[in-house]
Amino acid sequence: RLLGLPGPGSVRPTTGVPRVRVTVLHDAENCPLPSGPLSGMPHIPSGSFGGGIVDEVIDRAIRARMGWPPLAKVDYMIRSSAIINWQFILHPVDMNPFHPTDRTLNMLRDRGVAVVDPGTKAGAVDTKIHNEVLKIIQDHSTGDPRIAETVIVLLSGDSDFSGDVSALQSHGFAVIII
Repeated sequence: RLLGLPGPGSVRPTTGVPRVRVTVLHDAENCPLPSGPLSGMPHIPSGSFGGGIVDEVIDRAIRARMGWPPLAKVDYMIRSSAIINWQFILHPVDMNPFHPTDRTLNMLRDRGVAVVDPGTKAGAVDTKIHNEVLKIIQDHSTGDPRIAETVIVLLSGDSDFSGDVSALQSHGFAVIII
């Protein structure tokens, strides 16, 4: 089942539900998966990144897009109609001491998260994220109505992306940094 898509046999709502597009660029090199509950999210147990954390990040993006308070409940219809593109970008296992287990990576894939290997070159993760930001901007011309529907989430512990965040914002994208 892909992120944001209803399960088998269900119908994707098409009328009366606001469209939300969420793109998550996860710098797994500088923002590794938590080994326990995240600060501010104690209701998400350790080891549940494949489910609870993914849902919480998506819900935060939806709340931001809708202008809702931080703890507002996200309606199933809105979440299930959201178009999600989550890229979990990390180096191969031998280059990252925080590399997740195969089980965790499979949980992410099962949730529709794309696990992306940017290669072994130094700075490859940052370059991949930068190139994805440029592609997002290039794919949406000024005035494109999809921009107003889109929230870009940058999961990173790195300050190298301040220029990318500014570029996205100057093109009208809502950006969340976690």
